[in-house]
Amino acid sequence: AWELATIIKLDFTRAKHIKKMINGLYPRMPCSTWINHMCEKNGIVIKTPQTLEAARKKHCHINAIRAFFTKHEHLLKRDPHLLWNADETSSASSRKYKVLMNSFNISPITTLRPIEPHITGVFPYNAAGYQLDPFIILHDLMHLPEELKSFNCFFTSQKSGWCTLKIFEIFSIYFSNKISVYRQSLPKTLRNETMVLLVDNHSSRFSSFAVEYLRQNNIRLVTFPPHCTHVLQPFDVCVARGLKSRITTSKLTEDLKRYVTTLPTKAAQARYSTIYAMVNAWKTTSTTVL
Repeated sequence: AWELATIIKLDFTRAKHIKKMINGLYPRMPCSTWINHMCEKNGIVIKTPQTLEAARKKHCHINAIRAFFTKHEHLLKRDPHLLWNADETSSASSRKYKVLMNSFNISPITTLRPIEPHITGVFPYNAAGYQLDPFIILHDLMHLPEELKSFNCFFTSQKSGWCTLKIFEIFSIYFSNKISVYRQSLPKTLRNETMVLLVDNHSSRFSSFAVEYLRQNNIRLVTFPPHCTHVLQPFDVCVARGLKSRITTSKLTEDLKRYVTTLPTKAAQARYSTIYAMVNAWKTTSTTVL
């Protein structure tokens, strides 16, 4: 208040009153009494969030798994070339770092993260070990950068870089197109058979457009029961860990390192390196694993 009085040449009492009025304009955190009353009035129940492990223990049990296989038995008992799985993984590393604390300063000192854009890759493959090109979701780009056009993958973009309802609808079109081409390589006895695409229970999968579009192309979309993919989904059980490890440890060749240094921004350099790692890691995934 004294500094305010000095700056705008007011008496101390007047300045103190103005400061109090200004402080009163800042938003305040509602007290627990207000929150409880508001929730009770609007029929809202407050619950402690479930951890992933708690949710898995609650939902992933023998009855849920048996019900899934009983319901979809007629779809799952078919030639391996007709059974497909697709799931996404992020480019970002999940590694955690120690934090150094200065005894004279409460601020933590940590290593700085590299300029790493959030990029998601969706990786489709079938039970016979056949892979489709990665479906890459870039972070908030209106146009595909020139340096990425040489990669064998399909690019789309979304503000956060995650898979949303609209992005999954685009994926369903991409997948249907690839399957139409793939059918031509199959024996005549299998070409017109129904394909099955198994995916997790994420909310982005609940698109009537995606379900209907896939169905029109003789593809049935089947979702795993919630919180059961860690034991049921082939990608999670066999592929994800090794793929993620190869993405995070992938290295550019010397020629590519020199090329990357010519890109105009650090973001472009990081993006190219990340896409290269994802595509290369997927390409080198063994068919035995798939």
